[in-house]
Amino acid sequence: MKSLNYVAIKLTLSLITGLIFGFQLHVNILYILVISILLFGLLLYCLIKGRKTSLLFTSTSYLIICAIGYISVYIHNPKNAPNFFENIASYNRKNIFTIKINSTLKSSDYHLRFQGEVISVNKAKSSGSLILNIEKNNIKGTILPDDLIVTDIAPELVHTSLNPHQFDYRKYLDKKFIYHQLYLKEGKFLIVNQEPNTIIGLASHIRSKIQASLNREQFNPEVLAIINALLLGDKRLISNEMYQNYVDAGSIHILAISGLHIGILLLMIHLMLSPLLRYKNGAPIKLVISLVILWIYAVVAGLTPSVIRAVTMFSFVAYALNLKRPTNTYNVIAISIFFLLLFHPSFLYDVGFQLSYVAVLFIIWLQPMISKLYSPKWKITKYLWSLFTVSLAAQIGVAPLGLYYFHQFPGLFFLSNLVIIPFLGIIIGVSLLIMILSTINILPGFLITFYNYLIVQMNDFVQWISQKEMFIFRDVSFNKYTLLFSYLMIICLVFMMKNFHLKRKAASFGSALLLFTIILVISVNKLDTKRFIIFHKSRQTLIAEQQEYLITYTNDINSVKNIITNYSTAEYIDSVLTLPLKKEYRFKRELIVVIDSSGAYNLDTSKAIILLTQSPKIHLKRLIDSIHPVKIIADGSNYKSFVKRWKATCKKEKLPFHYTGEQGAYIIE
Repeated sequence: MKSLNYVAIKLTLSLITGLIFGFQLHVNILYILVISILLFGLLLYCLIKGRKTSLLFTSTSYLIICAIGYISVYIHNPKNAPNFFENIASYNRKNIFTIKINSTLKSSDYHLRFQGEVISVNKAKSSGSLILNIEKNNIKGTILPDDLIVTDIAPELVHTSLNPHQFDYRKYLDKKFIYHQLYLKEGKFLIVNQEPNTIIGLASHIRSKIQASLNREQFNPEVLAIINALLLGDKRLISNEMYQNYVDAGSIHILAISGLHIGILLLMIHLMLSPLLRYKNGAPIKLVISLVILWIYAVVAGLTPSVIRAVTMFSFVAYALNLKRPTNTYNVIAISIFFLLLFHPSFLYDVGFQLSYVAVLFIIWLQPMISKLYSPKWKITKYLWSLFTVSLAAQIGVAPLGLYYFHQFPGLFFLSNLVIIPFLGIIIGVSLLIMILSTINILPGFLITFYNYLIVQMNDFVQWISQKEMFIFRDVSFNKYTLLFSYLMIICLVFMMKNFHLKRKAASFGSALLLFTIILVISVNKLDTKRFIIFHKSRQTLIAEQQEYLITYTNDINSVKNIITNYSTAEYIDSVLTLPLKKEYRFKRELIVVIDSSGAYNLDTSKAIILLTQSPKIHLKRLIDSIHPVKIIADGSNYKSFVKRWKATCKKEKLPFHYTGEQGAYIIE
């Protein structure tokens, strides 16, 4: 691929390598700094000796960028700061934490959720972000970015996942440099409302005013939710049902401000400002105005990570358009990635970041090749064919990532995108007009009626597509190895399509064979896996036995369905059998005896593993003396006060105790 010869791409790949090392390895920063100084010395030597084109100069340059990536991760990690709030908090007395709200997150059933920064501990300046959860019935008024929360409740570490193959929220937040969370109840905190004093606070203030003006208009609630998502990047008003409809239809990207929206906005700006090109210095003036409008919109949209990366990327695209150098498209994309990751290393593991850039790269690379396969004669067919090829190229690019992260593939994505995307420019344009007119209180009624009709029709169409269940492939097993070799196979196949050379045919066949072999090996290994699992689930008991298929034991299948689905998908298990809970289980040489709320157990049982469920009222010391168990296990169905008492008894009796709420699922292999 000739574009890989571009320096910007190589530098970006070097930076990404350094970032990965920064996240995965924990090397003393002094060693990295010493190595960096030595590398700079070597680079300076090459410059003095006039060896700019030598292999030594090139490799040294890339190693320096790699080191910069590592250092960037170190600098952005608040744990490495001396004033990190966990480092300066006192452990022998109450601490007063002052938290500044940075952003509002989607609420849960019982809590309002925010991302905040601890700006002081006991009036001493501090740093470090956390997730703040405040009970809904304790909030009077609104909490906006830049407001302060004062509390003496200490933040706690984010809990890791307790079940195998469960979404690990702690790992997810670690990549964002967030390690703590805080739950606040009534009377345990003080809200200090203040005027916005940061760009993010100002952006939130502007958005609140826009949302207030929109709320005064006679919009359908679902339509209002779409406006907030399309223009302001606020998806909190979208119902779970509507959101799932867009996911199933393969059109969820429409509800998030992404490269697609910013690209359409840039095209509108480009067309509106095109008369400036008639004048001297019109091109640079047009560029400056375009960039100003894009970043003003970014502020209005809340400066969320998705908005920042999309506007950054298209700022570089606008610059490239101004220079009229389309051949440098790959370099432009690489430079935008470089600067985004340099100043926001956490974007590297952001799913939206990965999907956005992979989609753009595949559109640039693959779409021209696909479009050459057919040459329509009519303008309308050319337009539809162009839309289809763009959508297909993007979907080919993001499909492996989508399967890896979400284990789902919408088979009718091309149909929903073919219908919606041609009108998306109109929808966004009308949305912007509505936002402006509503803010200055001159929005005409016919425009509200028209927009209501337009969005309702779009939602109905998406719902119709989402109901075609036979075209939605759910719970697809896909791991990091199949992800890697899927991309390898796609790249080889595209090269083969471009030029039917024997070596490329062999590479394509080899990658396909390798992918098939990996899937086959995984499948065979799963057949040999024998495992007994006691899962953790609050207020429920879930036991599973893995053989060629999965046998699950539970009395409430609906409440544990997600746990079972996640596990069976990750383990490549196609068949799941659900049975009621039993009193005894035998697995290999182990006997597992269940004691439930009845408290009944067999005195003849000995040397067994005891599973306590549903808070049985038993005298544990007497049970231990009677049947001499080898281990006591308590699952998530028990009262915590009971678990605490059992744990103390087992410690006194020197008997192993396992609580799934602390140590995670109990697994016998």
